[in-house]
Amino acid sequence: FPVTIWCKTVHMLNSGGTGGGKTTLSYSLLISLLQNPNIRLFCADLAWKNYYPFKNHTVFAGSLDEALMVIEYLLYAIEKRKRLFANYGKFDIERYNEENPENKLPYLILFVDEFNLTSPKLRFNKEDKEKAMIIQNKVLELSSTGRAFGIRLIINIQKPEEGLIPKAAKDNFPSRIAFKTAYRDWE
Repeated sequence: FPVTIWCKTVHMLNSGGTGGGKTTLSYSLLISLLQNPNIRLFCADLAWKNYYPFKNHTVFAGSLDEALMVIEYLLYAIEKRKRLFANYGKFDIERYNEENPENKLPYLILFVDEFNLTSPKLRFNKEDKEKAMIIQNKVLELSSTGRAFGIRLIINIQKPEEGLIPKAAKDNFPSRIAFKTAYRDWE
């Protein structure tokens, strides 16, 4: 997957059951993207299984608190880039980087494994339920505003059922790959 093509794509939602291929696809993307110095990678893996091997090569989040910090950092990066782009009169990362080859901004790519673990629907204590709700809302914000500012999301989930991913966020993931997932799960 050529990195230049990947960075021009939109956010990606991968779904499928255990052993279906989500992790293999994610590993392939991660390994190819790690080779590019103009990309910074972030991984949120609340199950500590699939992205854990990349913890020394990415910004790794293994808890709700850490995932929230990573997402807040990416939202901060959007605000910072908004001001920078406004000063240059360029309103997307591609145009900015073309005209500033010595000061290119890196693409920031967040991989989230088992996104269902951030669902408030699955959280039992009040504090974790609140954090999960905040994460879901901030992922919606990232998915709706991040693309022009060089932020991409790759979300893995077993079943994109109602309530596990907010519908408004799901609508921001036109790039979808389904491994062993029934069509009705995408509705």
